[in-house]
Amino acid sequence: MHAALEFVGVSHQYDARKTSSDHYAVSNISFAIAPGQVACLLGPSGSGKSTIVRCAAGFELPQAGQITIGGTLMYAAEQAVFVPPHRRKIGVVFQDYALFPHLTVAQNIAFGLHPKHSQFTASTAEDVRARVAAMLELVGLGKFADKSPFELSGGQQQRVALARTLAPAPQFLLLDEPFSGLDPQNRARVRDRTLHILQLAGTACLIITHQPAEAMYMADQLIVIDNGQIVQDDVAAGIYNAPHTLQVANLLGEINSFPTTMTNGCCQTESGQVRIRSSGNGEITIAFRPENVRLVPATQDAEPNDMLRFRLSVLIVRHVGSHVVVHLGGDDPHCGELHFHAHLPARGDAVFLPEAGDEVLLMVEQRDLLAFSQQGYALKST
Repeated sequence: MHAALEFVGVSHQYDARKTSSDHYAVSNISFAIAPGQVACLLGPSGSGKSTIVRCAAGFELPQAGQITIGGTLMYAAEQAVFVPPHRRKIGVVFQDYALFPHLTVAQNIAFGLHPKHSQFTASTAEDVRARVAAMLELVGLGKFADKSPFELSGGQQQRVALARTLAPAPQFLLLDEPFSGLDPQNRARVRDRTLHILQLAGTACLIITHQPAEAMYMADQLIVIDNGQIVQDDVAAGIYNAPHTLQVANLLGEINSFPTTMTNGCCQTESGQVRIRSSGNGEITIAFRPENVRLVPATQDAEPNDMLRFRLSVLIVRHVGSHVVVHLGGDDPHCGELHFHAHLPARGDAVFLPEAGDEVLLMVEQRDLLAFSQQGYALKST
């Protein structure tokens, strides 16, 4: 089966007079998205996300590589193939939704149902009305057909834009920061509804975002981009638990880290040593997620298990709803000055919740430790 969207070695620079690869917005980009899958392209601002959308849509002409949609070649530098945007049979939803203010909701959705731009065959006006009604029901706006866009909330406008994009039955969807204009509470609701709409529609799509939680919530496939290059492509859990770089680890969520020296495969702290399941010796960075921290009173005997241990002081404790954030600090003769966060369950009889000023023992299981080189690359597991 052909990929819904595939990039092979795509490079693009906006000023073709520059020849240095440092000036490429994206460089040697390769990835493939399977039919029916929701993929998210995650990266910081300026990393090349929107350039990939524009190249996929045909709004930009790359300098190298190939792009296919549904197995059909849309662009090939060496073969001089370039299919213009209106013939690519894709749908694009931009940040501002681009609804026509002088048209009703139904008229906005019907706008794309032109034979030249649509795979949906609408031979009569009744066919168009039926298709529009079906799209309105799909996005939960069946009662808003005669409304104007300015009468709708931001979340409702986003759903109208999505319905208009789905109406022509595109082969592929591109959603460029589709939730960025919404307040946090509305954003969560619209994001959830959009995920279910995409699942019902069964159309493969690529969602562009710089919000890690959003990407992990939406994605069957998560593609991380930085500085114009793909740095990791996997399911969200795979990237979260085994990031290729320390930068990716930080991008996917809060993480604690500290520099240390690995000797004979072990990291030494004042409270003992832990074997690091990674190759190499010398200066490294060890990292671990706040939710993998276990805290016990400093007076409690440490378990003999092979765990990372630090004796630290509790600086601040904050309840943030679903969990408690504990700020910890201290000095270790082997690892220097330390500042970590622990995320503990807000409830539970077996959970030890310290108070500011308490002395505690921080422990992390060996399996939850990540090791990175001085350059920030993940060390190979042994």
